[in-house]
Amino acid sequence: NVRPLVFNCFMHENNRERKVALLRGERAELRESGATPLMQRAFDSLLGAETSAGFSFVQQAKALVAIAGAEIAWQAVGVRGEVNVVIQDAAREEIAVHMRWSFAYAHRRIEEARLILGPLEHTRNALNNGTITVAHATAICTSVRKLSNIWECDPLARQDFECDARELDEVGVKIAKVSTVTRTRGAVEKKLEEIDGLHQRKRRLAASRDHDVVVLDQGEGQALLLARMGLIEAQACMAVINTRAKILSGVAAVPHLAGVTGSSTKPETAGIFRSRALISVLTGMSGSTANPGDPTSTDCASHANLQANIDIVIDLASLLGLQESIGFVSSGVRAPVTAPTSDIRELLAQIPDITIRRMITDPHTHHLIDLGSHRYVPSKSLREFITARDQVCRFPGCERSARGGQIDHANPWSQGGATNRGNLGALCVRHHQLKTHGGWRIAESSADGSATWQTPSGRKYSIPAPELPHVPHRPPVPHQPHHDRDQIAGPEPDPPF
Repeated sequence: NVRPLVFNCFMHENNRERKVALLRGERAELRESGATPLMQRAFDSLLGAETSAGFSFVQQAKALVAIAGAEIAWQAVGVRGEVNVVIQDAAREEIAVHMRWSFAYAHRRIEEARLILGPLEHTRNALNNGTITVAHATAICTSVRKLSNIWECDPLARQDFECDARELDEVGVKIAKVSTVTRTRGAVEKKLEEIDGLHQRKRRLAASRDHDVVVLDQGEGQALLLARMGLIEAQACMAVINTRAKILSGVAAVPHLAGVTGSSTKPETAGIFRSRALISVLTGMSGSTANPGDPTSTDCASHANLQANIDIVIDLASLLGLQESIGFVSSGVRAPVTAPTSDIRELLAQIPDITIRRMITDPHTHHLIDLGSHRYVPSKSLREFITARDQVCRFPGCERSARGGQIDHANPWSQGGATNRGNLGALCVRHHQLKTHGGWRIAESSADGSATWQTPSGRKYSIPAPELPHVPHRPPVPHQPHHDRDQIAGPEPDPPF
């Protein structure tokens, strides 16, 4: 009975010890003098509710499997002519009606229940223990459901599926215990690409058949222009739009060029300039309905030679096509997105002018330890290293891109903090302000990008060092002499660089 369970978790004192024990673990530490008792009880209740939600999710999974079965059920419901009419998981409709769920959501929940009570043992245990959230578990299940051999009837194929599912389970839970849902999803998708890359590529090709551009009328003379396209292509388009928007915003800042004097209108936002940039790139018009004579549409902001930058991080083996994995793609201030390396190679093949920089990572930890600097003047080299290492703002849970943020001294420079890799990190503007003025501080900072944060109430949260794409270690193949002279071949040439 779920409701009494949740009620008891909040109201009964005998559950308090369990919640306090969780709070004293690695996820949070409370200073002796910090939060008030009322705030401490609030944090206890917050964590207790999350723990109860995970436990209830597992209990609900057990109920779903008890109704729908641990395996896909094929039920004969009638005969049409000489053909039997068979329906998959006929219990789905009754579950959906009983729970007031949509049929699609009921189908997803049944599959998740079968996975959690099946091969995803780590996820099940973590939910029961309250060390991951339901959202983390759902992200892991979503990736496992993409496996090509899921729910195979053949015993050998089924064994392969369960082995692959356990690999994804282990990787996902390891990250989920210390990081966000987004990073958990990225880690599991990376592993999925490594073990089932061919099928995932076929899935993406099938999805690309739905690409389209549509216009939705929003009223008051406004509309939404929606485009469905490949993720990497979208990032490339966004890079061009952002570059063009910077040009337009620079022209608008000069009154005699923008044609605006004494205007009392509200300041124009970055979104307005991105909208104008899209119109300008596609049509050549200025994109400004308020000022049709805007000279930004003329040669003072021409985009004939417009160049945009898009950052891509990919390991060498995947770049050469020797393996499949996941890389990072970033086009602006938002968080870098993960993309299959096969798609990245296709994009690189279409770019006529490209510059590749060497990024050296530790072979064991996969943390960035050196960055080629031949493209940059020396005064920017350290900033470029920090941006490439951190990828995103290193505030706990933040996913904003390091490119659009600021470089922060963990130990303030005014207090003797050094300007080096160990004391510097990328922060977005909001979290930089919170650290400077909002009572947050970095208690520990390391050269690999890891850090320990302390909240205004005294709790501490550790973030791990970011991992970059890497080449998995493979043991050398033992030498096997050839007895057939016709099979003896010379050494393969080195790959071109």
